[in-house]
Amino acid sequence: MNSIHNRLKAIEPILSLIMAMIGLATTLPYIIYTKQEGEEYIFDIMIIIVFVALAGAFIYLYLIKKNILYLLISIFVFFHFVVFPFCYTFLLNSNPNNLKIEQDILQSEKSNQYLLVRKIYGKSNIVKQRVLNDLIKNEKDFINLTQEKISENQMFILSNYIVISTFRTIDRGGKHPPEPINCFNIYKKNGSFLLSVNADIDYINLKNLLISEIANLKDLEVRKNKAIDEINSNKFWSYKNVLPYSMNIFITSNLVPKSKIANTIFFIHNIFIFSFLLTMIISYVHTIITNKENAT
Repeated sequence: MNSIHNRLKAIEPILSLIMAMIGLATTLPYIIYTKQEGEEYIFDIMIIIVFVALAGAFIYLYLIKKNILYLLISIFVFFHFVVFPFCYTFLLNSNPNNLKIEQDILQSEKSNQYLLVRKIYGKSNIVKQRVLNDLIKNEKDFINLTQEKISENQMFILSNYIVISTFRTIDRGGKHPPEPINCFNIYKKNGSFLLSVNADIDYINLKNLLISEIANLKDLEVRKNKAIDEINSNKFWSYKNVLPYSMNIFITSNLVPKSKIANTIFFIHNIFIFSFLLTMIISYVHTIITNKENAT
């Protein structure tokens, strides 16, 4: 019984790490929902969690088995797959001239970023703002309706638009229970869909809600334009974009250091890899020799 208890106590840190990872994974969808640009970083976070957990597992093995190889592998995983990719990401985003990137790779990554921006922010929010401003300006009776006077599946036939009030359930992820919110779907008179306005805030009347939505759309447009400017200036890099090219940075010309600081980090990275391989070889040879001596 004491042996089982000791083993359970030994793996307690690993179980705590796994539970923390599960908690983070279930909370991330809510972060993404509340901050649309957060979607870009979920994969970064998940990949980092995997590598940190892997490094932690090797440290755990080192503490249990007292084998220096496990400690070396843990250090290698953490620095090679987490620290140095972050360094290269910082260098690229601070000044793209720090590192030279092959044109095929650059154009491919930029194309993917343009698609991602379009996915997150949509084509354009200008048209949506015009529709909402038109409603505020020309539909006085409609925009003065209060929350209490609007029922589910109620249809409003206006001068230039058709508005249908409905409810939809939003799952915010994690421990947050699904919640119904009032939603206004706005159509042209011919039935073509224009936009939806979610009433996820308490509003005095529809005018108050539409003004808030216009402010949100303006903010989205500003962030969208900022993201496009970053792509155009080649400052769009994230951890997950850089990682595949930094893993084999020494045997390819995908990333070539150009500035002083880039060359310095590149040199340190080289020394780190060389030292790791040399230490691994020496440690492995030492283990073989020790085992042979013990056998005799």
